[in-house]
Amino acid sequence: MIERLTSNDIQGILSGRDDPVAVKINALVDEANGIAAMAQIVHVDGSRTDSYTPDGTLARPYKQIQAAIDGITDASPTKPYIIEVAPGLYVENVVLKRHVRLVDVARFGPAGVTRIRASSGHTLTVPPFDSFVNGLWVETNSAVPTDSAVRHVDDGLAAGTYETFLFNMECKATGAARAVSVEPNPHGASLIMIYAGVDAGPGSEGVVADGAGFIWFLGGGGGDSERGVKLLNGAFGMFGASVGINASETSPTAWALEADGAFAVFTGATLSATNGLRLKNGAFAMCANLFAFGGFAGNAVEADAGTVLAMGNLILDNPGAPPMGNWIMNGASFILGTAQQGQGTTGVGGPDMRPANPPTQYRFWAQDLLPGGGPGPGAWLTWNGGAWIDSTGAVVP
Repeated sequence: MIERLTSNDIQGILSGRDDPVAVKINALVDEANGIAAMAQIVHVDGSRTDSYTPDGTLARPYKQIQAAIDGITDASPTKPYIIEVAPGLYVENVVLKRHVRLVDVARFGPAGVTRIRASSGHTLTVPPFDSFVNGLWVETNSAVPTDSAVRHVDDGLAAGTYETFLFNMECKATGAARAVSVEPNPHGASLIMIYAGVDAGPGSEGVVADGAGFIWFLGGGGGDSERGVKLLNGAFGMFGASVGINASETSPTAWALEADGAFAVFTGATLSATNGLRLKNGAFAMCANLFAFGGFAGNAVEADAGTVLAMGNLILDNPGAPPMGNWIMNGASFILGTAQQGQGTTGVGGPDMRPANPPTQYRFWAQDLLPGGGPGPGAWLTWNGGAWIDSTGAVVP
């Protein structure tokens, strides 16, 4: 569950002192590993063609994943299960239970050896708590936009011990469906992805978190989608070390990440698409370390009025030409940390965007802050505590 952030948490994130994503992930992995030590093992091998009554043993494995899950009727916190799936392609819709871990037989082998695929519905549905999926390639080629390769959904039960997470996974949508869908649950549980990849096709969406929490730590993707990640309706997204989120670089309406009435925290992420980061309808984004890149036809950041962008170390880059550029703020609010910087070859016209009294060491490209691009291409403006100075030391009024 996403705990409420305190002012000290926010300062730690913006200064780069803390990475709440890493802290949360470490706690979850430790807890899940402890549970695995007492787990019952059930085997699945879809390559078996001989006739027998499956019982989940190595000698008589189930031939389908869902059959193995349905055969487990007594999973509990004190009696967890691990379903070990042999390599192969499993064409089925799978609904996982709590206290059941679904893993490739190699456990920590490369994703893609063991695949689950469905052409309609949700390929893999996971509960909000007490579940873990490791080492699988899960994909959908559904033509229905609301279908998904992986669906995280409420199961109607009470809050559990630890939140469900995906490890060493590939989530792929080759049709119109989503790669990952995170739906609301009454407990505020988040879907956590670690070393996980996302790949979605043109016109689709990589990850959609609708009123729910989503944490991504190491990995990335988005494919050629219209939205690499979409957070909406109060969703809470946290993106940790080495997460690269991308979307289409040819569609003029594509965004790597869109926060629509949602909250996003970046502690070490890269956004890359035709457009980078989009904030709308009261969205709030905190950037401890974020590189946002907009393609030749788009913007690195666009934030509407009523949204807030809190910057610790935000790097913007866009090679485009006006009216496109590094950012379009549209009256959005700033919360300034330290050591901010922006880079690129063009900015956007408009009012003077320099804050009245920023922290010392605040600096930005002049062309991103001043009407008409300021004193020259690539000119830094640095706040020395009392005035703005350019790279030659001259005061810029």
